[in-house]
Amino acid sequence: MEIDAEKHLNSGKAEQETDDDIVDYDLMVATFSRWIDQQPTDKPAPLNDITDRMHDMIVAGASDLVRDQVIDVVLLHWPRMKSTGLRTEWNNMRDSIDGAQSSSDQPSIEADAPTARPLVEILEPWETPVDPLELARDIRNQLTRHVVFDDPEIDPDVVTLWVLASCHMDAWYIFAKLLIKSPTKRCGKTTLMRAIRTCALRAFMTADPTKSTFFRIIDACAPTFILDEADRFFQGEHEIGGIINAGHTRDTALVPRTEQIDDEWVVTGFLVWCGQVFGGIGSKWISDTLADRSIIVHLTRKRPNQKARKLTARAFDDAEPLRRKLTRWANDTADIVAQAATDNPDPLDGRSDNDRATDNWTPLFHIAEQIRGDWPQRFSKAFAHYAMIGDGRDVDQTVQLLLDMEQLLDTPETQKAGIRNTSKLVAELNRIETSPWGEFRNGQGITAQAVARMLSDFGVQPKRIKHRGKAVRGYAPADITEALNPYRPADAEK
Repeated sequence: MEIDAEKHLNSGKAEQETDDDIVDYDLMVATFSRWIDQQPTDKPAPLNDITDRMHDMIVAGASDLVRDQVIDVVLLHWPRMKSTGLRTEWNNMRDSIDGAQSSSDQPSIEADAPTARPLVEILEPWETPVDPLELARDIRNQLTRHVVFDDPEIDPDVVTLWVLASCHMDAWYIFAKLLIKSPTKRCGKTTLMRAIRTCALRAFMTADPTKSTFFRIIDACAPTFILDEADRFFQGEHEIGGIINAGHTRDTALVPRTEQIDDEWVVTGFLVWCGQVFGGIGSKWISDTLADRSIIVHLTRKRPNQKARKLTARAFDDAEPLRRKLTRWANDTADIVAQAATDNPDPLDGRSDNDRATDNWTPLFHIAEQIRGDWPQRFSKAFAHYAMIGDGRDVDQTVQLLLDMEQLLDTPETQKAGIRNTSKLVAELNRIETSPWGEFRNGQGITAQAVARMLSDFGVQPKRIKHRGKAVRGYAPADITEALNPYRPADAEK
């Protein structure tokens, strides 16, 4: 007997299974998909029509499998379902829908039936209110348990605040990406991203998406998007850089694309507003515009005496209680955080000469204030540290070069001589693990000629003087300091 799927969708009454009358769930899902597909783009179906039909299908199917299939259908057709308030209402509704559990008088699903896996995890909130101090401590411990940070005091605080802030995307006007970079392999980059996945909400981690997959996933479910091997993803892709930069500010986080609907090509906007974590090796993949819109955490290989617990395959499941607590805290504090961001949109004004840095760090400030305890002080220390070195090592490369040279030239011998030999200085630059100079020329290192070219725009030229009876060509500490002073925070000038 052929099943009338439309009858199932409209009646709201579950069919009872008999030997001659078996509900065709695949047909129900397909019919639901066609129904969405037929909705006009300028006037999509009201939300209550969609939810009523979804409810009817779930009741008829009495299965979590059918619920997941329906959710995937909605996600697939999301670009066709644009209407004011629909996205927010749908996200709220999706979190509250409970798939009916199969019972003895309901039809069974074959074990090998095709399953539809949701793109992101949807959790029930923790049963009781959550202490934000304990929550921040638990997230920080989850990170430091498995990762050796370059700065074990400041860097874990920064990542913890970023994870908490990513739960309140509706509150922010600007939200920085979190960039995790390392000079080479086996520095803990992937481990840190996996650790973030265990304690972030709605995390989606991948390593090889296409451009269209990238923005469609974000548009579909607004995840915490975690991308490993970003150095490969960004390679030669100028378009993807523009898409990612657009997601820095909420009112520009819309990527237009043409979609074929029936026989017409229609311009459709895809939202790219979500927390984004990118990890990669080296610095070449980090453009100036991306660095300017990011908070950068640098990792280097741990020393033999530094230990971290291995992040096992069970770590994500084991951390589910932590994510449920995070869900409860995010729900309970949504209005409070949003109001604080509205009332005080520029709390870091005057604390840095870098306006972009203050914008990037503002959400973390509000989260630290909400947590209370010693977190406001921790935030201030981290912000001052990152601002001093260019917001987490994301300064223009020439400024970074000046910073590194100034530090290398700050020795009694050089100060007395007034100059440092260029060849020795270049060799020392290439040995700095936390800077990109050793990666130049495919790992052969930066050359004296390249250093001279970079510094020439700042008016710095190598000098030739006599030292201990020999002619020495090199750079004077005073010249480096003078060129660098305009790029420091106002209170840090030498």
